[in-house]
Amino acid sequence: MRKIAIAGGGAMGLALATVLSANNSVSLWIRDKKQARETAKKRENKKHLPGVKVPESVFISSSLAEVIEDADLVIVAVPSFNMRDVVNLLRGLFGEEVEKWPLLVGLAKGMEKKTLKLPSQIVEDIFGSIGIPYSHLAVLGFASEIARGSPTTEVLASTDPELTRQIKEILETERFRILSSDDLLGVQLAGTLKNILTIGIAIGEATQKDPKTRSKLLPSAIEELVRIGTALGGTRETLNGLPGEGDLILTSSSSLSRSYLVGRRLFKEGILPIKNEIAKRRITSEGWESVQAIYQICQERNIEAPIVTEVYKVIYEGKPAEEAAEALVNLVKQKDRELQEKKKKDKDKKKDKQKDKGKDKKKQEEKDSDKHKGKNPGKKNGNQRKGGNKNGNGGTKKNGRNGEKVSDGG
Repeated sequence: MRKIAIAGGGAMGLALATVLSANNSVSLWIRDKKQARETAKKRENKKHLPGVKVPESVFISSSLAEVIEDADLVIVAVPSFNMRDVVNLLRGLFGEEVEKWPLLVGLAKGMEKKTLKLPSQIVEDIFGSIGIPYSHLAVLGFASEIARGSPTTEVLASTDPELTRQIKEILETERFRILSSDDLLGVQLAGTLKNILTIGIAIGEATQKDPKTRSKLLPSAIEELVRIGTALGGTRETLNGLPGEGDLILTSSSSLSRSYLVGRRLFKEGILPIKNEIAKRRITSEGWESVQAIYQICQERNIEAPIVTEVYKVIYEGKPAEEAAEALVNLVKQKDRELQEKKKKDKDKKKDKQKDKGKDKKKQEEKDSDKHKGKNPGKKNGNQRKGGNKNGNGGTKKNGRNGEKVSDGG
């Protein structure tokens, strides 16, 4: 049995501790001492995952040193804005010798605002040339469903296939399936972008003017995710796949999604209540934190990002969510117009093609007709002149001198 240490007592950390304890020895770090004591005693964390019982076998502590002792694998289950802090704490405990480190996996779906760095880049930034191997687990389900044992498929990304194999062997169960990816950058970008775009979709949908707003806005969001993601180094296969498009479709259609709820609340309640809750860490929204970094990058690189822009303006420039929603609805209308125009152009092209085809056919028929006339001009045969018999010997003509009829047979 392997020992897994989970650094982070949020909803996903609790969910993974619950699920992975079936086949492994699991320890869970909850930084807040009071929360750690209560969760250890009641086997439930009402703040982050109410109604879910954490198995008695899971060791819970506010001491990170106790939690990571003798661990074979450490999962850093904190948001991107806490990633640097927690990895630095781990560095202080494990040191900087690669051989002393257990396998390291991160879950964060965001980008650091100040540095514009993804989780793997934060780890690289901290350790530099030492090169502590890092893998990224894109958890695509919701914490409450995973904790209750609902089947789910995740994506594990690493640049080292052997590392991926080892981690997959430890984590995978019948209900917690894991796919492998070598696109470490793309998987992290996909998770970061889908959170931001989900907020945008939720703002647009909150107008309730059109029940199909979400389904109409979704293609534009997918297009934006792929456009930004590929521009920043991810592969189209990843961004159009499960970690990108798949996760965006799931997240933007469920009230279990924090990003979706934030978007809806921005429209209905305004920014202040949510801003206060986020500042006090009562709720977590990585899209809220990451949109500033992604917007800045898109501006610097001149990447078209209309949905990201609207989300950024609401959160960081004070634009009313109602105005942003109107802009997003207009984006849908514009896409509809473009689609109708494209259909019309395609239809006109088809008609023109059919007309050209008809003209070509007519020309060919005329050409064939002229060709046919050239072969059979309809001239009288020399042996079958008017008045002649079938064998050509019955014809007569008048002699030019005396008008006598003479044979025309020669």
